[in-house]
Parts: sequence; structure tokens; C-alpha cells
Amino acid sequence: MCGSAFNIMYKVIDDVEGVWAALHLRYITYRHVNFISANSDLIDVDPYDYCSTYLGAFHVSADKPMLIGTMRIISRNEFSSTASCVREIVAATKSEEFKALKERPMPFPIMESFSLPADFIKEEVETGPGKPKPDHLAEISRLAVRPDYWFRRIDVGLHHLLILDTWLDHPRRNIFMVAIHPRAQARYERVGMRRIPGTGRVLYKNVDQLAVAMSVDIESLLRVGPGYRESCEANYAQYKAENYFLRAVKKRLPRKSKDQDLNRN
Repeated sequence: MCGSAFNIMYKVIDDVEGVWAALHLRYITYRHVNFISANSDLIDVDPYDYCSTYLGAFHVSADKPMLIGTMRIISRNEFSSTASCVREIVAATKSEEFKALKERPMPFPIMESFSLPADFIKEEVETGPGKPKPDHLAEISRLAVRPDYWFRRIDVGLHHLLILDTWLDHPRRNIFMVAIHPRAQARYERVGMRRIPGTGRVLYKNVDQLAVAMSVDIESLLRVGPGYRESCEANYAQYKAENYFLRAVKKRLPRKSKDQDLNRN
């Protein structure tokens, strides 16, 4: 059932209030599916947040825009511009565990789960003592969408924002990796990602959740040019001028499961 349309605004989150909202949304979402344990601070935060850029999706209404979706990009070798926001949030928590978080985690979460082929990470291999590693590798992580918005393709807009943000501001942040559930592989392929050759299905980060490793080469994707941009719902001109873009979506009811229908009968 469809109703009137409303706007979703996509932009990078770069302030303390916004970062806290992203950590809180992650908590709400992952508690909803029993992925994390409860805590009195009502946030989901880990050491990788000090090295992360936060992408946000906001439901635009007459009141203040409400955060309904978020995703982070972990940069391997540098603190992010919002690291100070995370420090401020962690310092205000009640949890001693949060306050004890290390700020420079290694390796990437995905590398703790997958044995990636040598040719895929060859740029990341040190060529000798003291040689720096190039910063071309990043990880897409912690996608979270409010449960009541799960059926409105919020994740697609967040991935379009990732491409826009990289295209405009981060020319060296080229190859991204993400560990996703096998059922979601086709959905990620539609936004330009591919299964990493030579990797199989594993339990991600020692959690009872199957995952497959995928990557996307932003430079190659952007070379597709107008063909990709025409299929992308993002407004490139608006984002380039104002650092956000709007996407209209239809209000609709979630799809009913067979179990729900049986319970009603």
C-alpha cells in the first residue's frame, strides 16, 4: 500500500550530536535483532569509530530532520575528523569498558574474519622495514536503519552517498571492503560491488552470522560515467554544491510475512 511521498536527506555526519545519534541508532537497530548486549549508555561504539567517517540518512519533516539510517567508513591509517566527537561521547559514558577503548585498532574488522587473497591486498603488504603502507583500503561497516524504515531502500541511498563523497572529496579512498550476509550479495552488486575472488562464506568476527567479503573500486565505477549516474538516484549537482542530496520515497506499509498472515487467521 502506497501513500504520499516524503524526502530523505543524505549527508556526512560531522558533529558531536550527529555522531551520538549514529551510535544510538546502531544500538537501537542491533538490539532489535539481538546482535549486541544491552548497555545503560544506549550506544554502540567500538575502537574503529575513532577512525571512521559517518554517513547519515535523515527523514526530512517540518520539524528537525530525524536520523533513520547510518553507515561508517573505516580508514586504516588515520584518525577521522570526528575522532574528537567520539572521544567526547566516550568520556561522558557510564561504562568503564567504553572509556577503556583503544583508539588505533589493527587490523581491519574484515581482516580478522577473512583470509584475503595476496593479489587483492598487495598494495597493503610492506615491502621492507619501516616502509609505510599506502592508504587505499577502507571498510564499509555498521550499516544500521531504523526498523520501521527497513522497507524503504535507505541502504541504497547511503551507498550512493558513499560514492558521491569519495568522488568529490577523497580521491585516495579508492577500494572499499564490506562483509555482508550472503542473502544481501545481489543487493550490494546492484550498487557496484563484487564478491572478492578466492574468499568463501565465514562467520563474521566470531559472531554466529554468515558473511561474504565484497569490494568496490570507486575509480573504476566512476569511469562508467553517465551510465552509472543516470541509474543512481542521487543528485550529483546538489551534493557537489551543498554536500547533501535529497531523495523522495513513498510511504508504504511493510510487507507481511506468511507467519503474520497465519497468526491472524
